[in-house]
Amino acid sequence: FSNIFGILISNIGFEGLSASIGVMGFVFLLFGFKSYKKRIVFFCILLAVFSILAASGTFVADLLYKLPGFGQIRHIERALVLFIFSAPILIAFGYSNLTSKLKKFRLFEKYEKIFFIFVILLILTELILLQKMPSSVEIQKPDDIPILRYISEDESAYRTINLALKEFIGAS
Repeated sequence: FSNIFGILISNIGFEGLSASIGVMGFVFLLFGFKSYKKRIVFFCILLAVFSILAASGTFVADLLYKLPGFGQIRHIERALVLFIFSAPILIAFGYSNLTSKLKKFRLFEKYEKIFFIFVILLILTELILLQKMPSSVEIQKPDDIPILRYISEDESAYRTINLALKEFIGAS
């Protein structure tokens, strides 16, 4: 929870796992909560809260680890993929809620398309200024990886190597 801003809103200056949706996305997400009576919005809110609680290692993560099969899971913070699934739905409902509130003003009806373009420009500006660009990684050739070189020299029919890992997840 101490890094919630870096995880959910902007990943600038944050080196960990990020599920950032941006400032504009977060604002629209908050407007999306207004439609909580719709089943899909309620489900997405529950899913987002569940993923944040699971990824942060709270009691939800403890409950998951007690379920059969989940005890082998590493990297529980990857539960944020559920937040990334539900957040765009909430953001879409939030934009719809905001525009429906603004349609009460006659001036907005006249400039609705300009408002939409303005929102798009704000999101693009935010992407350029407030989001960290993905960094490229140097491509490694298969011959430069020692374990692959070792496996390729093995002429047996079944080239499976167990590197002293007792679980199938780690051995794969």
